[in-house]
Amino acid sequence: MAKSTTAAEYVASALATQEAIWLRSLLSDLGQVVAIPTNIFEDNQGAIQLAKNPKFHNRNKHVDVTYHVICERVNTNEISVTYCATDEMKAEIITKGLSKVLLEKFRCMLNVYPVP
Repeated sequence: MAKSTTAAEYVASALATQEAIWLRSLLSDLGQVVAIPTNIFEDNQGAIQLAKNPKFHNRNKHVDVTYHVICERVNTNEISVTYCATDEMKAEIITKGLSKVLLEKFRCMLNVYPVP
């Protein structure tokens, strides 16, 4: 269990990084080498700073070393972590209760329309 939202977001980004690295490896095995970094979108500034700065952060010392894989991959330019504002994060539709306005906005962003 994470002790802060930064730690939770950092762990989630690390798991996304592991999946991205696996997909990059699969593409490479299929002869499709990916020359540009895979972009991971994150809405937590603390998690972004933790991923980009490999120095030890006292407030997040409880984060397991296993999850620091994201720092290594950012440094090798395989992964890039980019800020995405919460109100632009499409995944919010499946992770949070939303107002009708936001629900309709994200639904349209995903090209999901009501059946008449």
